Amino acid sequence: MNRTSIVLAGLLSLAGFAAHAESPDPSGQFAHTIRSGKTRAQVLAELKEAQRTGDILVAGEGGAAYERNPGAFPARVHVAGKTREQVRAETLQALRDGDVAYGEAGLARREVFPHRYMAGGGAPMQRSAIVLQRWTQR
Repeated sequence: MNRTSIVLAGLLSLAGFAAHAESPDPSGQFAHTIRSGKTRAQVLAELKEAQRTGDILVAGEGGAAYERNPGAFPARVHVAGKTREQVRAETLQALRDGDVAYGEAGLARREVFPHRYMAGGGAPMQRSAIVLQRWTQR
């Protein structure tokens, strides 16, 4: 190689280093500022509460501390849900309206069989009424 080529290659490599010395966004046009709605004190309070109740994830394990060792934390209060009769009534109403999932497609029965249900989501027609009657006799 001749002397000119070597000098030119050296200058180009130095120019490449200089390009990296500048900020990637000198104008600040793409600067992203994070605005948090919580103060540091609020975050620390939430952390302490999670540690106290066992809602914090255990390092290296697959779950919360409460799930791994429930006896080490305060007992949790479980709110009573719906009664058996309420659930049964809701299920029967869903069967009548065709709101029950059918098959693996994730569609409701009235979407798969629209001819069996009235347009307003009313009572099912003959065959669905028989299925409903059999289900309620259980």
